[in-house]
Amino acid sequence: MSPPFARHETDSPRHSSGTDCSRPVRQRGSCFLMKRVRTTVAVKLTLVALASLIGPGAVASGETPASIVFQSDFENGSIDTKLWNISGNAPTVTSEVARAGKYAMKTVLNRKTSPKSFRTEVSTGGKEKVKPGQEYWYGFSIYLPKSYVADNIWEIVAQWHSSPDNEEEFNNAPNPPLSLHTGNGVWTISTIWDAKPITDKKLGYDGKRSYKLGSYATGKWTDWVFRVKWSHKSDGLLQVWKDGELVVDYKGPIGYNDQKGPYFKIGLYKGWKDRTDPPGVVSERVLYHDEVRIAGPGGRYEDVAPGGKKPTTTLPRPAAPTGIRFED
Repeated sequence: MSPPFARHETDSPRHSSGTDCSRPVRQRGSCFLMKRVRTTVAVKLTLVALASLIGPGAVASGETPASIVFQSDFENGSIDTKLWNISGNAPTVTSEVARAGKYAMKTVLNRKTSPKSFRTEVSTGGKEKVKPGQEYWYGFSIYLPKSYVADNIWEIVAQWHSSPDNEEEFNNAPNPPLSLHTGNGVWTISTIWDAKPITDKKLGYDGKRSYKLGSYATGKWTDWVFRVKWSHKSDGLLQVWKDGELVVDYKGPIGYNDQKGPYFKIGLYKGWKDRTDPPGVVSERVLYHDEVRIAGPGGRYEDVAPGGKKPTTTLPRPAAPTGIRFED
């Protein structure tokens, strides 16, 4: 089907100027000029029509949307320390698997041999400069290999961590206000909120909520998109898509009464802080992350979604809120 307004032929060979384009030998110059004008107008109209079909805010293929405030696809073959801060053991970049391109971030954590028995992560360190009260979009993909069997010791594979205010001491740093878990073989999303000016985890929080999203799949990539309005008040928002399906739709407080919003971390944070604790099912974890994007206010699902896919609209009923155990 031809695009609208693409046709530029006239219905009649004779124009209002009296020039006869059926006789190009005598009046070739005039006809060429008129056809060129009509062609130029038609092309402009076609572009306008196509733009109206695509819609406002559309971005040409290969371009970075203006809303993006942070992105990392690991295609330079190493952890870019200009983007990421190492937290605990350092992940690596590998070509073993990739969600897109050739490379992905590989996380290895061994309870017995890793220098830090409980953490192999990278963090943005606040480079996305999140402001409380505004909406942000986060997209990333996680690959759990076949060896990623269910374990009863808690583990976090993505988290958003708060930062202390300028005058605040982080002696009893609060737990992450938002985190994604894989404990007991189940995807779980946990949220915390607290309106106190200084949150001390020993004194407790105003509220917690967790969503159990079912058993995780191994040997495949799982795509995640989070839409968050960080607010300790009732106007907060959390929407989560898993492989394009809306699985969490929550309106209410999320996060702390902070001057700065949370920063993002990926990798593995696991309850192996004491190597002498009773062992779980496994003593080593390996997993992969790829296609990390963060969009600020004005962002859209498509700006951060791995592969640029659009979401579905199905909303399964989330599990009832349950308590969840956090560890440092």
